[in-house]
Amino acid sequence: MPKPPRVVADSNVIISAIVFGGVPEVIIGLARDGRVDLYLSRFILEETASVLNRPKFGWEQEDIAEALRSFPYRVVATGRRRLSIARDPSDNRVLECAVASRAEFLITGDRHLLDVERYFRTRILTPRQFLVALADRE
Repeated sequence: MPKPPRVVADSNVIISAIVFGGVPEVIIGLARDGRVDLYLSRFILEETASVLNRPKFGWEQEDIAEALRSFPYRVVATGRRRLSIARDPSDNRVLECAVASRAEFLITGDRHLLDVERYFRTRILTPRQFLVALADRE
């Protein structure tokens, strides 16, 4: 069996998995099953917590922390080098995580990141596209 691919999930994917389920939740399940190695940065974790804490979701800090502890991931340090590939600076922080973790895939619902398509070795895909790519790889 091939080595699990290194994957970075954007905060929108993590939030969707935790709150709504669906395909993003399947991806989190793949991390739980050891079929993917999930990498996140402090930026992605902080952005996820910040969004879940907004009135729209109204999560308490303790619930957010528990949700983030409920699945396996590695936190990667992105270093001081800043990318300027995408128009949105927060998208560049996500790309930095992909570079630092040497990710094969970056999974996102963000149109600006999806427009980049690939950054060096990292393919940028929607959750559904990722599942297809993973099936093709296996």
